[in-house]
Amino acid sequence: MEAEEVIRGLQNELAMEQAKNAVLLEKLLELEDGAAESRLSEFEDVIPNEDREFWRGQFLENGPQAAEFLGRLRNRMKPADAAPVDAVPGAKVPAAGAAKVAPRPMHNRAAAPFPKAAPVNADTAEHEKEVAAKIRNRAQEIANRDRISFTAAFARAEREFAE
Repeated sequence: MEAEEVIRGLQNELAMEQAKNAVLLEKLLELEDGAAESRLSEFEDVIPNEDREFWRGQFLENGPQAAEFLGRLRNRMKPADAAPVDAVPGAKVPAAGAAKVAPRPMHNRAAAPFPKAAPVNADTAEHEKEVAAKIRNRAQEIANRDRISFTAAFARAEREFAE
């Protein structure tokens, strides 16, 4: 009889411990859900509503790396002039009242000096037409004679007339 009472006592204690574990597990799941929700609210500007469940799972599974990824994604989505200071090495912090200056374009054709055309008179134009015709004719002769492309022959003809 004594053994049966000990077994029943142990079974009761085991049931109590299992109930405590179930309560603790529920509390843990609630805390994890709350933490995931707070992390989702931190990144609501990056995460669209239809992807919230996916990112909730990511935060529950691997929170720090999901937060790091979303932080990098947020930095990529910002415009270039609003990049965080720590993302750009050697960047200076702008003054609080400083006006934003538009970035200077890499190639600004408006600022480039426009080349001035040489004055054209009738004699110069006629002479250039004659030289161009001679180069073209000579290139055709070279292409037929040496059996090379017209482009290569034209380059040779230009060199001949340049000398």
